Amino acid sequence: MNSGREMSDTTPRSVGHDDELSITPRVEARVLKGLVTAMERGLPLDERTVAEQAGVATEVAGATLRSWGVGTAALKDEELLGLVEGLLLKSAGSDRLLEGLRWELFERAVGRMLGRAGLEVLWDVRLNIEPTRYQFDLLAVGGGAVYAVECKRWRRTITPSLMRTVSGELLRKLEALERALLHLLGQGRARVLLVPLVIAPYVPPTMGDVYFASVRHLRSFLAEPAAALESPPVRELRLTSPPSAMTFRRAPFRSLKSRP
Repeated sequence: MNSGREMSDTTPRSVGHDDELSITPRVEARVLKGLVTAMERGLPLDERTVAEQAGVATEVAGATLRSWGVGTAALKDEELLGLVEGLLLKSAGSDRLLEGLRWELFERAVGRMLGRAGLEVLWDVRLNIEPTRYQFDLLAVGGGAVYAVECKRWRRTITPSLMRTVSGELLRKLEALERALLHLLGQGRARVLLVPLVIAPYVPPTMGDVYFASVRHLRSFLAEPAAALESPPVRELRLTSPPSAMTFRRAPFRSLKSRP
């Protein structure tokens, strides 16, 4: 049974003399999640089906889809990411929305938010330091900082034990990243900050051995300059020059090109 607040989010309301539906960003997020779910399940993309998957009234789903210019054809990934990004910028219902995305689209949505903060983003960065190979979901570079980002599309309760496990894994990668950058660029006077960051839909903003943040809180986290963050968990290096995105396309690194 829906709560009173849930009902107020999904019940159509008239505005002025046009009797138009007033649809909140939170409801838009629900409709978009319903659309994504229908696409993933191969269901028809009509307003009734999307409404059922979203748990909203059919007229609400229809009005929202029409406002986006969405018909009955499946959206391309870039079109879907554009809608996701627009809703994330409104900071409403984003956690519920993101849980419906495929893991690669979840990573790309996070990457778009990092890019909006002026960082250059690289996906699936591999680091080979014999006998171990390391993999980073995302590296975001800019402002004298390197953000080592792990994206976790968790749909379960985040326990302290799970957070410790993930923190330990990321710290091992960060130590390898530090060694590789010192080897590649050499020790010098340029100050470079390494920021370990885990992004998940429902995780509360937490600072321990690494930073944890939800996508909803990512914008406010990135609004704070890396130099103003706590150390640790931020690590400081002194290199001959700050690394650029090109640094991570040179051995011992290998990465995909930046995506839009």
